Order: sequence, then C-alpha cells, then structure tokens
Amino acid sequence: ETPGGNKKYTKASKKDFVDTANHVSEMSKVAEMLKDKTHDERFEWIQTVKNEGNVFYKNKQYGQALDKYLQALYGLDFKDQSIELEHKVNFELKVPILNNMAICLLKVKDYRKVVAMTDQVLLIDPDNFKALLRRANAFIELGRMSESKDILNKARKFAKTPEDNKSVSEVTSLYEK
Repeated sequence: ETPGGNKKYTKASKKDFVDTANHVSEMSKVAEMLKDKTHDERFEWIQTVKNEGNVFYKNKQYGQALDKYLQALYGLDFKDQSIELEHKVNFELKVPILNNMAICLLKVKDYRKVVAMTDQVLLIDPDNFKALLRRANAFIELGRMSESKDILNKARKFAKTPEDNKSVSEVTSLYEK
C-alpha cells in the first residue's frame, strides 16, 4: 500500500522525463510569444493553431494534430480574465480542443488518455455529447462495460440530431459485440 491509499505508482521512464521537459519548454515558448498579446490576439492565435490541428486530423496525421492542439492549450493562460472571458475561453477554445485531442487519442488507441481528456471536458461541461461519446468508446475498449453503458445512456439524452443518434448507435454496437 502506498501513502495515498491503495493506488500503485509506476516508475517514470526516461522518456516520461524527456516528454515533460519538452512540454515545459514548448509551454515557455508559447508563453513568451503571447506575453504582449491582447486577449483578442491570443484568442485568434489559439483558434489558428487549433485549425492547423484540424487540418492534420483531416489528413489522418493524428500525432501532428495532437501537437497542434497541445500547443493551442498552452496558450490558454489568459491573465486577469473576467468571468465572461473565462466562460468564452472554456466553451469556445478549451472544450473543443480537448474534444479534438480525445478523438485523435481514440484514433491512436490511447484509451486511458481519452478518459483523461474527457474528464477535463466534463468538468467544464458535464453534458458535452462528444466527450460522453468518446469516453464511452474508450471505456468499451478498456473493457469497462458497465461504465460505458451508463455513459451511453446519458449521451443518448443529449443527442440533438439524427447524426448524433447514429453516433450513439455506432458506439452502442461496439458495446454489444
């Protein structure tokens, strides 16, 4: 047993340390580049980088798309933001970027990270249809069927279009296999 309870900790690999160092370095570069930008300029830069990620995603270049989405997330540190700006940043930038990351992670079969991304979305927007669907899909792939079923039932309530209903049916068919 560990000091925090029964949770087991795995030893970090050299790659984990290198990845963390690279993230810190990239975050610093983005912060430096954006430090003198206005909120509007920062918002526009993040949208542009997110859209670059979308191009990579459409070309099935999921690793490059994830890099762009991560870079966009690094720019989300708005100083002195009002409640209105925080809401705008969360719903117009953070949630879509995290959802885009989740779909990329589904495509590369990194299901635990899909769960982590959707955790972040659902903290902001507990009824987010895309996050619920992606989370259910990840849970199916992780063999967590009862959790997946509960999430699919919730997602079904928030399906707004015939396409949404079709998406729920497609993920439900994975569950039934």
